[in-house]
Amino acid sequence: MAATKERFFKQQGRPPARKAEEPPHAAYAIMATEARQRDAKTAKLRALRLEREASSLQEVGEPVAAKAKRKPAVRRSRYQ
Repeated sequence: MAATKERFFKQQGRPPARKAEEPPHAAYAIMATEARQRDAKTAKLRALRLEREASSLQEVGEPVAAKAKRKPAVRRSRYQ
């Protein structure tokens, strides 16, 4: 066996470009996981809300119209 640089001095670790990519990659993975969880929760809550609205419409029959708002009071000065 010939004495070579590679035999005595093996490279340990990753190249700097690879090291630089790892933290953003990990952050993107975490954000993607959180986004999937948030979307699943939103879909679940939306389904429950629609179900509740449908059942309340069946019980009541028709939605109740909102009351008309009063006009705001007109401010009058004392000296008119």
